[in-house]
Order: sequence, then structure tokens, then C-alpha cells
Amino acid sequence: MIDARTSPLVVDLTNYYNNKGVSWASLEIWASLEHSGLSLPGECLPNDEIVKCVQVPFYFPKTNMVNHDHIICEGQTITLDKVDQEYSYLYFLGFSTWGDYKEIVTLIYDDFEEKSMIGLSFMNRLHWDEKLVFLEEEIGITIPNCIDGNHNPLMISTGIWVNKISLSRHKLRKIELSDNPYMHIFAMTLI
Repeated sequence: MIDARTSPLVVDLTNYYNNKGVSWASLEIWASLEHSGLSLPGECLPNDEIVKCVQVPFYFPKTNMVNHDHIICEGQTITLDKVDQEYSYLYFLGFSTWGDYKEIVTLIYDDFEEKSMIGLSFMNRLHWDEKLVFLEEEIGITIPNCIDGNHNPLMISTGIWVNKISLSRHKLRKIELSDNPYMHIFAMTLI
């Protein structure tokens, strides 16, 4: 999976975070992934650290504060200033709410661009039955419950998926996300 000739590059998404989706009951910090009021329990997640999911290192954002902690896809363009080598894959750590989605991601290289599809499945897709993965993802982080809009635990196991896009072995400069506010991205890594 990881190419020995290149070092993984964890993409810094901090300047692109535009939503607060992780609640901390112990700190009385409340979040909402979208209009339903649903959020993830911070006490069950990594916080401001590198985590390995399916052997891929990801930076999981700092969530125990009131600031935004992830991206909802609204057509953002993520600029990659520190890419100095060619990579084979762009990995995503994320999920969707209100259904399963497959959207276009535009990859911009030095001298051309290409469009790829990225799928993110519903966060509680059939309670994480691994045999029923919808969009070729792998389970990244499992979470025992969610937090409902009234700040109560909702005892449905959920989690965050890992998916990837193949790259054209050129130096990637920008990533343009689609406009679907029900797609949530917590981390990206180039390998």
C-alpha cells in the first residue's frame, strides 16, 4: 500500500476547516455536523494527533475546542505548497450524512488537471457491517455512538471511512472539492 520510494505527506487542512462536528460532553463543547444536530463524541476519537488507519497516517484535528474541526465540502480549493515529489494516491478520512455520495474531485497538477470520483458512505451505514461497504472504502475509525441534537448519546455505532483516489504520478498542486455539504472530510494524506 505505501510506496517505499516516497514518504507519506499528511495534508494540512487547518485553514480549510469550516464546520464543527465533534462534541465533548466532558468539556460542554457542543457541535453539529449539519442541520440535524448530530455530532461525534470527542471522548471516543483521536485529538490533535497522527493516527494510522489502514496503514495510512492521517492528522486527526484538534477537536476539544470550539473552533471548526473538519471540512464540509463546499467547492473548496486546497492548495498544496509543500509537494515536492510525485505520489500515487490521495487518501481521504471522512464520511457522509443523509446518504451515500460519489462526487467529483478535480486534481490540478503543474500542467494539466483531471477529474476523479471520490465516494463517502453514510456514517452509520448498516452499523458498520464490513460485508456491505458501499463505495470501496475501508473502515478507518469506529465509534460506539453519536451525540444527538439534545446532547444525548445515540447508541448507534458509527465511524469514519478511508477512501482513496489514484493520482497521475505528477506533482499535485491543488485539490478542488465538490459542493456537497453532507460530505465531511477530517484528513487527507498523499502516498
